[in-house]
Amino acid sequence: MSTHDAAFLEEVEDFLVSFDLPIFPTLQTGVQLLSDAENSDEASPTDRVKKEAAQPVNSAKSSKGKKKTRQVLDPVAKHELEKAKDRKRRSVYRERRRVEKEALQQQVGELTTELAEVQKAKENERSLATSAWEMMAKRQLQARVNAEEKQRRLIRVIESRTALIQEFQGVMQHGLGNVHDDVAYQHKKIRLEPSDAEFYKVYAMELDTFYAQTDEFLRNYGLDSTDASWDQSRRQWKEDGETGYYIYTDKYVMPFAFRQICRFLWCVAQMQHRQEDREHFDGVEDPENTSAFKFRVTTCLNSGRSVSVLERAVVRRYVRDDRSVVVWRSFTEGEGMFTGMHADERTMDIFKWMEWVVVRNLALSEVDDPMTRSLVAAKPISPKALVRYMRHVAAKVGARIAVDMSDEFGIMFDGWTSGTLHIVAVYGHFSKDRILQQVMHALSSAEYGQGTDAHIELIDAILDVYQNDFSMIVSIVAETVRRIKP
Repeated sequence: MSTHDAAFLEEVEDFLVSFDLPIFPTLQTGVQLLSDAENSDEASPTDRVKKEAAQPVNSAKSSKGKKKTRQVLDPVAKHELEKAKDRKRRSVYRERRRVEKEALQQQVGELTTELAEVQKAKENERSLATSAWEMMAKRQLQARVNAEEKQRRLIRVIESRTALIQEFQGVMQHGLGNVHDDVAYQHKKIRLEPSDAEFYKVYAMELDTFYAQTDEFLRNYGLDSTDASWDQSRRQWKEDGETGYYIYTDKYVMPFAFRQICRFLWCVAQMQHRQEDREHFDGVEDPENTSAFKFRVTTCLNSGRSVSVLERAVVRRYVRDDRSVVVWRSFTEGEGMFTGMHADERTMDIFKWMEWVVVRNLALSEVDDPMTRSLVAAKPISPKALVRYMRHVAAKVGARIAVDMSDEFGIMFDGWTSGTLHIVAVYGHFSKDRILQQVMHALSSAEYGQGTDAHIELIDAILDVYQNDFSMIVSIVAETVRRIKP
């Protein structure tokens, strides 16, 4: 113990002595009390110690008397007093340590809870950031896949255009080697292939034939009169062998000047809104009143594949003093996956009627409705003829699907009940040119029941239409709903 500690303890001792402290018994007294406690049950040693300690020292004594009392204490009592002081100090120290320990434990609990909350918040932020990055990465990956697919399409287009240019160069070199006059060097806006020129010439001659029948047609259908008493559109059924066709007639009165209407109809007939790869043919007779051109129409299918068709048209205007007649012919040719398919104007009208009825889920009798005919730009058609064309198209589409499907494909089907009719839809999914194709194979009623065997027979019958069997199926996906009655 250092000198400083000894001095401090001495000051503490003087401070404690200055108060009226109880007189603690000596060691011998304590031993005697313990021996008495063993022989008697009247009071415990602790009570006796408290009783003896409860007798305070007379406070009226002077400090001199106190000093004498201190001097009276024998070394053993003094030692016991010091030990008591030490025990008290240790007790206070232990109490302080206990309080500090409890405070630290409480602080540890609070900090642990706070740390857990902070870690959870960081994990949430990290998960949000990870999901955001993952979504961004998926978008970039999809954008890259789309860009690669677009690049492949462009490469195919470039290759086809390169082959076309090389072929054109060969034709030009061969033609220039055989022609020696100056006619071949005359400038023209666009030089088309001979097949296009022949096509336009043939169609132009047909237009003259159609125009020659104008007066007869107007007289036969009561359209030669110019009065404004026309009430509504009319249709007439014409027999054509085993089938027939409708002739639709209508007449409008325009509240504009005659010359203005003629110029407007001539502009509309040339389809100036079709500008994709548009080319004009300049080798027609009477270019002021005749226009020959072709253009391309490109669209994107649901599968993401781009397809296009090439349409050629010849329009001629016949102007007289009191009337103006516009006659045209058009021819549509498929490209790409539609190569080899052709459609004239009548075919396009039939397709529009089929699309109208199927997409809008209309009854076949809708094509006979006078209001529908007046609102639709396509030429009229009978329900019987429309059904015949639908069956023909279904057979062609089924044959095309059978060609596109590989030896392995999957089947998805689902059914639902409408009233007393149970309907099943069957889809086939397969890969073509590394692109997933999903095509509806059939939408049919379950005529043989709703059990497993009935569905298997239905799928087997559908596969026969496409010349397939169950051995080619690699997966079957179906939705099963079990109704539980309460």
